[in-house]
Amino acid sequence: MKNGIKGFSVDVLITKGDQRLRPGMNANLRFPVAHVESAISVPLAAVFVEEKEKVVYVKTPQGSERRKVGVGVSDYNHCEILDGVSEGEEVLLERPAPAKSS
Repeated sequence: MKNGIKGFSVDVLITKGDQRLRPGMNANLRFPVAHVESAISVPLAAVFVEEKEKVVYVKTPQGSERRKVGVGVSDYNHCEILDGVSEGEEVLLERPAPAKSS
């Protein structure tokens, strides 16, 4: 582990040569472990954990609305939303400021 990132050494067998490949080159690989089609997803930054629940803030004409959500598959950037948000709704990436009392 280096800088909090796990690294793995991998041996790769190139079966078809390519002139662009050179000895000592590095590669970054991604291995998909799950795939979901036709899912509602939001940026991972839009999902907050509050009181042990995952919530998002949905933009409304009056400001915003806090909603508990069910989450599914996620990666470093996005999170699948199973329930709590409908397609086309806009979520906030930051918690809204508390409402001012008058």
